[in-house]
Amino acid sequence: MHNFETLDIIIGVVPDCELKLDPIDGSTRVVAKPIPEKILAMISHYGAMCEPIPYDISTFAHTYLAHKKVDALLIMGGALDVDPKYYGEKQEENVGYSYDSTNNTRTDFELAVLKEVEQYNAINPGIPVLGICNGMQTMWVHFGGKMIQHIPNNERVKATGHNIKHFRHTTTEPIPEHEIRFVRKSSCLSSYNANDIEIVPSTHHQAVDHTRQHMLRKELHSVAEASDGVIELYESSCGMYLGAQFHPEFNIDSKLTADIMNHIINMAKRCKSADLQKK
Repeated sequence: MHNFETLDIIIGVVPDCELKLDPIDGSTRVVAKPIPEKILAMISHYGAMCEPIPYDISTFAHTYLAHKKVDALLIMGGALDVDPKYYGEKQEENVGYSYDSTNNTRTDFELAVLKEVEQYNAINPGIPVLGICNGMQTMWVHFGGKMIQHIPNNERVKATGHNIKHFRHTTTEPIPEHEIRFVRKSSCLSSYNANDIEIVPSTHHQAVDHTRQHMLRKELHSVAEASDGVIELYESSCGMYLGAQFHPEFNIDSKLTADIMNHIINMAKRCKSADLQKK
């Protein structure tokens, strides 16, 4: 019998990447960037270890999953959007962003990783997944969801009459913060009940579109929303998938970040313990 509390947890993180031209053979290589310091600090703060995932889906599937080199997965944010082609739509006008091959290289890989994890979780104790900002959106699209391509253009958001600043226009501006309200009792975050309020840091101009939530392959429930109706936190019924539209790594000592990280780590410990007992 393994002691649940003493299990070490390794969280795999998909890094950002860039494409580089090989000066010798002219080929294009995917080069991973370092994991952001705030992500590393948050993982370490809650007693886990970080393992960057290499940009090779075969290595991930046959080494990282098959040999359980990671106990949880984090799909982080970044300066990119999910290209509408991934959810069967075209880019709308005036969304303030264009798509390039670097962005799609990362999205392609993250979607492939999520596919492997979903298949693994179907027959094993599993690997819990935390999606942050763009990572939360990518996970939503992976499960069949659609996106609001630009929040200020969305008629449903405008109809609420609430003008929430979700993003900054330049990196010199301070990171916006706004209220979110819990719309239900979370099954993953034990500290929060319906109607509880939190303040969160926010840097996104897109949002998941829950008006077409029936299209999802997995039940993902909105847990907390901004006053304009934008989903800021969702969770799966099984507790294995948690998505935060805001950035918990910007405030690692907050009660909300603690609940999020403790849930992912404790879920990983339960899964790891069950896996070890099978052997």
